[in-house]
Amino acid sequence: MDFTFTPEELAFRDELREFLVMHRPRKLDDSFESQLDWQKTLFEGSWVAPHWPKEFGGRGCSVTELALYVEEMGRHRVPQIAGGVGINMVGSTLLAHGRPDQKARYLRPMLAGDEIWCQLLSEPDAGSDLRSIATRAVQDGHSWVVTGQKVWSSSAAQADFGYLFAKTTDEDGAVGATCLICDMHTEGVDVRPLRQLTGDSHFCEVFLTEVRIPIDHVIGTVGQGWRILQTTLSNERGLAYPMKEQMVLSQFLGELLDLARKPDRQLLGGELRDQLVQCVIQDRIFRLLNLRTLSRLADGGSLGANPSITKLFYASYAQRLHQTAMTLKGVGAIAGSPAEWTPLLWYRQSSIAGGTSEIQRNILAEVALGLPRDPRK
Repeated sequence: MDFTFTPEELAFRDELREFLVMHRPRKLDDSFESQLDWQKTLFEGSWVAPHWPKEFGGRGCSVTELALYVEEMGRHRVPQIAGGVGINMVGSTLLAHGRPDQKARYLRPMLAGDEIWCQLLSEPDAGSDLRSIATRAVQDGHSWVVTGQKVWSSSAAQADFGYLFAKTTDEDGAVGATCLICDMHTEGVDVRPLRQLTGDSHFCEVFLTEVRIPIDHVIGTVGQGWRILQTTLSNERGLAYPMKEQMVLSQFLGELLDLARKPDRQLLGGELRDQLVQCVIQDRIFRLLNLRTLSRLADGGSLGANPSITKLFYASYAQRLHQTAMTLKGVGAIAGSPAEWTPLLWYRQSSIAGGTSEIQRNILAEVALGLPRDPRK
């Protein structure tokens, strides 16, 4: 792997650094309104999704430049953007499988933050196992009539559109499923926020009762939704999010090590010292896994099971790191500001979101090791 950057790549990084220094919000705020303001600021500089084509508001940058972008965003600890779900999951899917008219209609407003998207994939009885979805879309004249329930839909309460995965035939499993564009303001769509351990309501459950969707609001081909969905999930678990998280977690680890080096921490117990050492080792492994993904993408190769390896490793490491932080900081962390203890609660979801760790292990067994598939009812 050769990670020597070209003059063009270094110029790209320097331009981004200058933009972030000039425009980074002085006060970090996790509210939806602040995230939307930040997204619009980034859009003005074409920095929301620089790997997207220029015609839709991107810069058409290379894979290596995208990696530099993600690292710099993590290094500067900029806020999240309001439309991240739509851009990272739906936008990438539309770019790969959408019709020209769909790309022209939805991509630029999505990037600008003028329209927010959510995903309508998981269900109460079909979390990571999307082959078991029960939501049905039945054709009625020029409409699909959709009935079902979705859950864990990030930002659904603010969304204008939903990326909906529904069965369009009576066949079992993923066969016959279709990806649809659902207007979240349509009659029959009922969004109910879910209160989390952190006190926030980022996730929602969505009830769909005879929701009518225009017949041409299909992404890709009717009945080929499972194939389309693989693009979505690959982007969710691929490069951008893991690389940003590696940088964020690495900076957090550095702060923990600085805390551990203070004079009053000299008598750290052997077990805690070992935990910190393990976190340093895992930090390096996490970075190498991301660099391997970057190298394969840059060479135009297949990622295979690599996203599942990285996702599985990340979930375990993020939880271990924040548990170690709480041990190091002691009772003061629990009694102090919520900023001290909410990350511990937040990262509990890392082994669920984006495909549970159990699902990732199944993928590794079947794709990487060639073991027989689990029997499915």
